[in-house]
Amino acid sequence: MTLILHESCTSRLTQALTTIISQLRVEHGKFIVRRGSLTAFEAAERVLPVKGGPRTQLGQYVDFDRPLTEFVLDTLSNELSELPFTDVEWQPLTEIDGYADCQAVARRLVECLTSLPKKYTLSFPLPSGLSDILGDDVKVELSSKVRIVREGEALSAQYPPTKVDGLGPGAAQIRIWKL
Repeated sequence: MTLILHESCTSRLTQALTTIISQLRVEHGKFIVRRGSLTAFEAAERVLPVKGGPRTQLGQYVDFDRPLTEFVLDTLSNELSELPFTDVEWQPLTEIDGYADCQAVARRLVECLTSLPKKYTLSFPLPSGLSDILGDDVKVELSSKVRIVREGEALSAQYPPTKVDGLGPGAAQIRIWKL
């Protein structure tokens, strides 16, 4: 179930994050400077409900005392990790392409937050010896969230295989689908 926040809460959260984003600094084009930014997030954390369904949900999705802070900083850090390393010792986040419009970035982050939880399917080849253990079973439920599914028509119909260039013999292919 997605995180449901009242419209006024998302509006105030967007405003608070807009201000915070304008103050964030980045080292070498890749690393958010966390020193000093944590204090800026205190006001934004107070926008979220203190208790009740949304707070409980958020705590389940982001397991930290300050889930909003961690979610935003981790999301931005993941995005920046894709960018090239620069010689610029530090710069405002807003000077990096795609981050100049603080309000647009804040809206996007709030949308990402309210779309939690993300669900993924991870697929990779298992050792051939496992086939002997599974026998004729097509699917083995290891838990409510983890299962082993034998490759076949049913699996291929649900998750069509994709070709990945550049994988050599013996290399593992990991495919991730957002559900």
